[in-house]
Amino acid sequence: MIVVTGAVVSLQPDGEVKTKEVPLTRALERLGSWECVGARQLEEGVVAALDLDDYAYMRYKKNNDIVSLYVGYYFSSLKIGAAHDPMVCFPGQGWKVSERSRGRVAVRPGMTVGYSMMTAQLGEKRSLIVYWFQAHDSPNTSTFTQKLALIWKKVIYNDEGNAFVRLTIPIDDGPMEHYRQLAGMFIKDFYPVFLTYVES
Repeated sequence: MIVVTGAVVSLQPDGEVKTKEVPLTRALERLGSWECVGARQLEEGVVAALDLDDYAYMRYKKNNDIVSLYVGYYFSSLKIGAAHDPMVCFPGQGWKVSERSRGRVAVRPGMTVGYSMMTAQLGEKRSLIVYWFQAHDSPNTSTFTQKLALIWKKVIYNDEGNAFVRLTIPIDDGPMEHYRQLAGMFIKDFYPVFLTYVES
């Protein structure tokens, strides 16, 4: 209880919250060899419900593979937890969730991204969902660890930036290992670009 109370107190803004000069969608236009083939605009009601400061909802293609990326970004620590965990919102929208797991991918020496992963099915549609909760430069597999990480990031970097990151990969008839590897390849191209935005 003391730890949680301390975390809440530490996450209160001390002054002006940092914002970004470059929109997130523009920052993520180029991701290695992935081609951006579309950016979706969320309805105003959805943006308001998620209390978003900025977001990117984009679709990328590489050869015959497609990855949809959603990033909801928040400038203030007071908004941490505003993002909907897929384990809550997907079943609530009728999706059947299975094959839950966690994984890690080495992006480059000294930089690793940990993530949660699950398979979601709605009717005949199946998708691999990969997601994490960002606290400044720290990816976390849960909102609890995100909150703890943001305490230290706020002290070290004087930055309250936090985000929810989700990849959606359509599953066809290929082996599941292909889609897991595809997620890892995408993260390797995406994360350094995203981190440049976070640290700007």
